Amino acid sequence: MIEKVYKMSFKMSDGTTQNLRFAVPCGEDGKDGKNGINGKDGVDGRNGRDGVNGKNGADGKDGYTPVKGVDYFDGKDGYTPIKGIDYFDGAKGDKGDQGEQGVQGVQGIQGIQGEKGDKGDKGDTGAKGEKGDPFSIAKIYPSVSSMNAGYASDGVAIGSFVLIETGNVEDAENARLYVKGASAYSFVTDLSGSQGIKGEQGEKGDKGDKGDTGAKGDKGDQGIQGVQGIQGEKGDKGDTGAKGEQGVQGIQGPAGADGKDGYTPVKGVDYFTPADISGIVDAVYAKVADGNGVAY
Repeated sequence: MIEKVYKMSFKMSDGTTQNLRFAVPCGEDGKDGKNGINGKDGVDGRNGRDGVNGKNGADGKDGYTPVKGVDYFDGKDGYTPIKGIDYFDGAKGDKGDQGEQGVQGVQGIQGIQGEKGDKGDKGDTGAKGEKGDPFSIAKIYPSVSSMNAGYASDGVAIGSFVLIETGNVEDAENARLYVKGASAYSFVTDLSGSQGIKGEQGEKGDKGDKGDTGAKGDKGDQGIQGVQGIQGEKGDKGDTGAKGEQGVQGIQGPAGADGKDGYTPVKGVDYFTPADISGIVDAVYAKVADGNGVAY
């Protein structure tokens, strides 16, 4: 029996999708008929007659016809699963891992400007800037027109100041201060009636007389120790000194441990008895006839 498997999906009213899988049995193919008998070989190499074709095999049984509503359903009129029969609410699963960040959406419309916030705390004092150049006048022009005409060729650096000095205090252009910009001179202020600009430094005066000697100052702190000098060469060996006095006698050391007992001589082994000695003397007398030189 051959089965064909079908899969169908149904979109439920709650937005979920349910999958349905079913198998349909199909009939087997009919068996091939038997081969016909081969004809006899022809005489002198002629081809034999074609054999009679075999009978066709019996038709196979009809396959199982799926029943609508049992084995399959029309997509439009899909079967609506019943809760508690066809499906059940499972226990809530564990929270899944966080998915990858999605593509950034289109920027939304700018919101309404919020209310002005409270004034922030006073910021820290900034770092002290580098010392600027002293104020100076780079060039004096007799008029504004001559200043504008000399912009490109006067050699004045950008950011430097020039002064208009017409020689007439009643002239409106007199005492005007300008600063050189990237493309033209810009008006800064009118110095008429203001304190005059600091003049150039005067020539160095003559050297004054020598002053009286001041009082002696306090003694300064000791300076840092200087670097150690290079080691000198090794000197000659000195003469042998006189013999020193004998030192004080040291304290007597503790008594040593008692020695082991000496060997005790055994009579008759390590020494002779008087009887033994007498016998020895008698033997000597017997060897010497007159007894000269023998004492006991």
